[in-house]
Amino acid sequence: MVLLQFVALQCCTVQTFGVCVASLLGIVQVFIQGSMFYITFVLYMSFFPRENKYKSVSSAENTASASASATPSMPADGAGESQPLLLPSTAKQPTVEWQTALWVAAAVSTHGLVCILMSTMLVVLVGPYAAPTRTWASLLGLFSLCLTCIQFLPQILKTWRSGVVGALSIPMMLMQTPGGFLFSYSIAVRPGVNWSSWISTFVAATLQGVLLVICLVFDAREKRQHALLDRNPVGNTAQPEEQASSSSSPSQPLLS
Repeated sequence: MVLLQFVALQCCTVQTFGVCVASLLGIVQVFIQGSMFYITFVLYMSFFPRENKYKSVSSAENTASASASATPSMPADGAGESQPLLLPSTAKQPTVEWQTALWVAAAVSTHGLVCILMSTMLVVLVGPYAAPTRTWASLLGLFSLCLTCIQFLPQILKTWRSGVVGALSIPMMLMQTPGGFLFSYSIAVRPGVNWSSWISTFVAATLQGVLLVICLVFDAREKRQHALLDRNPVGNTAQPEEQASSSSSPSQPLLS
């Protein structure tokens, strides 16, 4: 986005402050959106639950050997001395979710570093208006589209399979989904903007709309179930009382 709108940065030297701000509004919007993503991801990594990072795993071979050594056997001399049991050794292994978070963090950091270095080199060595620079900007837009599709599809599948909203914020998606469509439209109507600059935002808003619909359906179903439980509570309180009364009263033998 910055590479394709580099001319707008240079025009600010001859334009008024209001016109300059209006021409740079698209770059500011992309910068804010990217900054919010990185801040959210850093907070996610920082507040990842410690109990969900690692799990204790015991080796199957150690368990088998320990069970074999624990089998009682009489020695040949008849002295039945008990041998100490060998407990299986346990080791901490990172969970799948924590491994995925680490891989994503490494990929995001590598992607950001490569994009910044490559873009800076092209602008300095080749020029912002050269064909390689604009081709690189278009490739970044296509790569952003692919990443946008990848980042929303796992969340959609996870929410659909779990059947619960979880930690997803429905009010946030209610604001962000139409805002994404408006954001992509505001970028698309700007002069000199390539389609690769706004297509990723449009696809992201579409996929987030799908996720929003799924969350609304599951949230309505959950509220309906809670309402049914409030109107027709299950006899959890009556059953224990009946069981307690039946258990407290001794059973009388039948008279023959």
